[in-house]
Amino acid sequence: MDPPTKVLLVGVTTGSGGTKYYVRGTGDKWIELEQLSKDAEALEKILDDLVCQYYNRVTIDLTKSISTGQQYCCSEHKGNKGRISVEPKTVSCQEHSSSSSITTYRHSVQGGSLAKIKYYENGLLSSEQHRRRITAPELNFPIPGLLSVHAFYCGKNPVLIYVDGGSDTGWYKKPTNSSSGKDEKWTPVKDLNGITPEKINDCKTWNKVVGELKNRSNGLQDCPQEPERQEPPLEKKSEDKSDEQDVVQPGPSGMKLLKLMELK
Repeated sequence: MDPPTKVLLVGVTTGSGGTKYYVRGTGDKWIELEQLSKDAEALEKILDDLVCQYYNRVTIDLTKSISTGQQYCCSEHKGNKGRISVEPKTVSCQEHSSSSSITTYRHSVQGGSLAKIKYYENGLLSSEQHRRRITAPELNFPIPGLLSVHAFYCGKNPVLIYVDGGSDTGWYKKPTNSSSGKDEKWTPVKDLNGITPEKINDCKTWNKVVGELKNRSNGLQDCPQEPERQEPPLEKKSEDKSDEQDVVQPGPSGMKLLKLMELK
């Protein structure tokens, strides 16, 4: 992929005045953004928006409060113009009616490419201290083409994701020790190779996914490997009616005659 050739934001640093940021306007105009010099999180958001507007590269935000079904991407594409849609889905083992369930959230990119994946720890939006960017050597950003990211949560934080998109397709899990840095190095989950979120519907696939989540999520249970035994349906009694007559008469030698049934 060709490197960017258009400058979108510049920072000018002077010895006495600190750093001042200017964003590209229309034509040859540059607009000073005074708040960016004091707010690193606002600077990050502006950069994400500019990359989306000018390069069609979106940022997926897995913060739990974002996963409510609305479309989103940047300040330029608001409402139903957002390039990322969110869809919640409940998955469980279909072989056992008593199985626990998990809600996963699928963030689908409708156009452009994926620049990065981020979230805010514990749902604390607009906090630089709690912003986390999901990285992995296997994730080669920007990722082109239509793709989606399925997120599984423990509390308010994503702990397991499935990236569905070309050569980057696969499962990745959050490191067990929460990093105080902005970047988190997630690791591939090879034990889940061949499983997709849509196929988590039997004991085998359910137990594999739950095995990755049990140490982080409460209330999840394994399923026995054998499917639930279904009781055979009771046979319906025949609607034909019959009259029974017991004929008990002494025989010639004192023996009783057998029971006779007369069908109508």
